[in-house]
Amino acid sequence: MAEAIDPILWFRRASPYIYLHRQKTFVLCLDDQAMSSDNVSNVLRDITLLHSLGVRIILVHGSCALDNTSPRDSKTVDSKRDDIKAWVSEVGGETHQLIAELSANAHHSSPFYSDLVACTGNFIRAQPLGVMNGEDQGPLGKTRKVNTSAISALLDDDMLVIVPPIGYSLTGETFVLDCKALAGQVAEALSADKLIYFLPTHGVQDESSQRVSELPKAQAIASLSKSHPGVTSGIDALLTSDLDAQSRRCHLVSHTHDGALLEELFTLTGSGTIITPGAALIRTATLNDIDAIRALVAPLEQSGALIPRSIDAIEKHLEDYIVLDLEGAIIGCGALHAFEDTAEIASLATHPGHRDQDYGERILSALLHKAAQKALPTVFVLTTQTEHWFLERGFMRSDQTALPLSKRATYDDRRNSKVLVRQL
Repeated sequence: MAEAIDPILWFRRASPYIYLHRQKTFVLCLDDQAMSSDNVSNVLRDITLLHSLGVRIILVHGSCALDNTSPRDSKTVDSKRDDIKAWVSEVGGETHQLIAELSANAHHSSPFYSDLVACTGNFIRAQPLGVMNGEDQGPLGKTRKVNTSAISALLDDDMLVIVPPIGYSLTGETFVLDCKALAGQVAEALSADKLIYFLPTHGVQDESSQRVSELPKAQAIASLSKSHPGVTSGIDALLTSDLDAQSRRCHLVSHTHDGALLEELFTLTGSGTIITPGAALIRTATLNDIDAIRALVAPLEQSGALIPRSIDAIEKHLEDYIVLDLEGAIIGCGALHAFEDTAEIASLATHPGHRDQDYGERILSALLHKAAQKALPTVFVLTTQTEHWFLERGFMRSDQTALPLSKRATYDDRRNSKVLVRQL
């Protein structure tokens, strides 16, 4: 988790997300690397906490033994089939170890215990990959069908469902499955609300090794296609173009950072990368965007919601602005004007035709992430008509004394703007 912060304040800020996630279906994927992480016990404790908050959880796991079943080695098919018996036994042991960890107390010193019930089963019907490029893939298989009715019944009974990377065929054979692709297939079959992958890093990194907080599906797949092909398969499966899928999200979260899962799900800035189904991309504004920014903020300036800013003023501080680009159309904008030890969030606007989406919150989240990268302890906003929107997103009422001196000197008493502050 982030540095020292009042736990009561943090809990209050997390409460909207607790309501948001309750009774939602999440598919989480712990691959073999995450399973062997030194931090996996903490990850599992956080998963237990999610379940206690009413999240319906399916946990798909990999196996540290999977590397021993590579189809590219020199073993014969019969030898590979012998390996599968030992591998299935080891996977079964890992599954039961997960159940043991999920059943443990969150803190050994606590007198309270988890009443979580975790279960597993033959949920996955599989078939062999067969012969590829002239080579028999032996025990490696692919998903044929997910038994959604059985999984849903268990979730309805408040159980946490564990899906190992094993599939069974109608002929009584057992097949090894790619857990990352399997997680996406399970999420798609169940129409899950979220698909969460655990990576060694804090999501996707840009060229300067900074975390990218949000990516549209197409860009995420292009970025991950070489390093994480199974992950891209899962993303592509869940985030379809169907209207019903527009509220679904994929998350890439670190399995090495303690508390990363909770930070991603219960804070506005997150800790990893969120992947959205649409093509809307948040990016830094350019000179070509100035007219579009003016068109977005002008109606709000006329209504008195925003302070008027000229084209020259926008151009002078253009590096402070971000825009929401939907296939070439600018449908949202916002700015972060930095001061010595704080920053102002300003000019936050979305196109009227897109206000039923979560674009305003996405822009705000990007601005908060930008402020966090600058190591600023707080941000503030001056508002006349949207006070409650910001209060609902973790801002607190304050007064002019919270403003930097240079901003306080230009405060317009006639507008009587509300001063709201948010700690980072």
